[in-house]
Amino acid sequence: PQAEAEEVGGGRRDEQGQGRADDAVPDLADMVPERQRRVLRQNLRDALAHRKSASKAAGTQLAKVLALEGGPFGIRVNIVNPDAIFAGSKLWSKEVLAGRAKAHRTSVDRLPEFYAARTLLRRTVTGDDVAQAVLFLLSERSSKTTGAQLPVDGGVAAACCDLGVQPRRR
Repeated sequence: PQAEAEEVGGGRRDEQGQGRADDAVPDLADMVPERQRRVLRQNLRDALAHRKSASKAAGTQLAKVLALEGGPFGIRVNIVNPDAIFAGSKLWSKEVLAGRAKAHRTSVDRLPEFYAARTLLRRTVTGDDVAQAVLFLLSERSSKTTGAQLPVDGGVAAACCDLGVQPRRR
């Protein structure tokens, strides 16, 4: 049976007083100046956003280690980092779509357009785009590539994080 959890001393504890795994990731809003917290909290409306980022970072680090260890044996390890894929995806439940649309102040129907608008290329990423990237990494054309991260995101990281570009409202 699953143990009941309660708040104890600022951290969640189960009935045996053990810390829970979700305490391993600090609240990111507590790490920034007060005036930036509102903006940060807006961008982290999805309660699992930082956990998702942490797991992606762990996967990236694992790929780097595997590339280092596998290289001498001719083993190549590369990763593909896609942006949100809507068409044909089974990851977007109706509830998740509604939550993302609400967080971005748009409709569910316009959510793919919103995601595309926040990228440098202003284009929607498809499953075929990601498949083509994977096929490239599996092909002879990338036979001398290992430890690489290939973004298939239309420039979303550069647009939203590095350059401060915000999505255009239509």
